[in-house]
Amino acid sequence: MQNNVIRILTFLRILQQHSDEQHPLKRGAIEAMMGEHGFTLNRKTFYEYVRQLRVMGYTIEMVSKGARGYYLKSEPFSFAQAKLLVDAIQTSRAIEKATSTQLISKITSLMSLYEASQLKRKLYLQERPKTFNKNIYATIDNIHAAIFSKKKIAFRYHDVVLNYKNELDRRYRHDGKEYIVSPYSLVWADDNYYLVAHYDSREGITHFRVDRMDKVMMLQEPSTTILEATNQANFDLAKYSQQLFSMFAGELQAVELLFDEDLLQGMVDRFGKHATYERVGNQIKLTSLLAVSAPFFAWVFQYQNKVKIIGPQDVVASYQAHLEATLKLYQEVPS
Repeated sequence: MQNNVIRILTFLRILQQHSDEQHPLKRGAIEAMMGEHGFTLNRKTFYEYVRQLRVMGYTIEMVSKGARGYYLKSEPFSFAQAKLLVDAIQTSRAIEKATSTQLISKITSLMSLYEASQLKRKLYLQERPKTFNKNIYATIDNIHAAIFSKKKIAFRYHDVVLNYKNELDRRYRHDGKEYIVSPYSLVWADDNYYLVAHYDSREGITHFRVDRMDKVMMLQEPSTTILEATNQANFDLAKYSQQLFSMFAGELQAVELLFDEDLLQGMVDRFGKHATYERVGNQIKLTSLLAVSAPFFAWVFQYQNKVKIIGPQDVVASYQAHLEATLKLYQEVPS
């Protein structure tokens, strides 16, 4: 009985590793590979294994034209799905380099050898800045457990500094003392992972970069509810996250932007359906509730004369002051 189980698992593994839609395996090739593992396979047993695996939920297809043979349809990902996952992992700054390699290897192990080799060959090879945090798995696990259990967490939080050797190093805030917060959600924004939480020493909601959190530990103390933290009965975390720029908090205001029509796709990508759009001559006016902050002003600045803040007036004035302060920096005569 045990030998039969090993035999059919070997049969399945051969299909997983050596077949896909572009590379179906003939019955003779499968029988030869089984022989390499010490198993004989006759015609009757071959078709019985195919039948049993199909009953178990595996999709084994037969190709009757061209390169005839059998292949196991990609499980659990199609090639396109796996490619999207691999690219996202490879280019993410929030995932440390060794962890990225490990995750990609796990994904490619679920594909055929042919598809796996294509994924590895097509990797986006540009070197991206990566986090120094090698404990990202444990950090995320502990945060998720605390969110699910509605418990507070304790952790240390660090900044990146340049030490006396001119090397990048970390310096813990508050002299390494623990932060204690009520965690609500993990948010992916601007290529980084953020914790949305309530910090008792501050009002409302606070954000922390997950890769800068260290020694995360769930406490037994119950979390402060979102209602208690925000005084809003129907606080929408998804909508709140979209209103922020680079996860910087600021005063929420209904901001009006006037932009050239060729930027519409980018504006929709950024603001989605939470904003309203209105044609004004050959331009478009956008109105959206936003957190006004320095990153928001930086985002506007990148479009130069193609995007203009037109309201409210205090936001316009703040942006003008922001620009004047920056310009003054370059007008100063070096001593």
